[in-house]
Amino acid sequence: MRRGIRLPQWWMLLVAIFSILSGQGSLVGMESFAKRHHQTLNALLDTDFGKSPSDSTFRLLLAQLDVPGFETLLRDWMSAQPGVTEETGTLVCDGKTLRGSIGQTDSGAATFIAQVSLYSQSLGMAIAQTTYATSAIRFSRKDRARSVSHVALRPGNGD
Repeated sequence: MRRGIRLPQWWMLLVAIFSILSGQGSLVGMESFAKRHHQTLNALLDTDFGKSPSDSTFRLLLAQLDVPGFETLLRDWMSAQPGVTEETGTLVCDGKTLRGSIGQTDSGAATFIAQVSLYSQSLGMAIAQTTYATSAIRFSRKDRARSVSHVALRPGNGD
């Protein structure tokens, strides 16, 4: 039985994307991000939601999401933005989770082995790739970004 307030799908997707970009990729992390930034999100998005979404609300949203349709809408929106032309080299970052590697910590956060690739549309190939276990990450986002950029600069990683 559903209860509580109804949050629009666009708002939920935006909060999920913001939380992922902030390093909060788990459902519990998304809930924490939404709670922590609740007032700021309401102010910036001109909304007035009294309560932030729970991890189960994010789970329901992502389970019902038409991923191919969302990808098409996102790609169309990105290409319609000012300054984006067909000549602009587009880089796509894609992450995959190794099947069967998902576990859970004592705090409820998901741990898994992931592979992230950076794909160049103009070259038609992956130009960088790295694999990592989320349970082994104990350094800052700045260090993670630096390690990924080093991977992208090494010759032969696009094979």
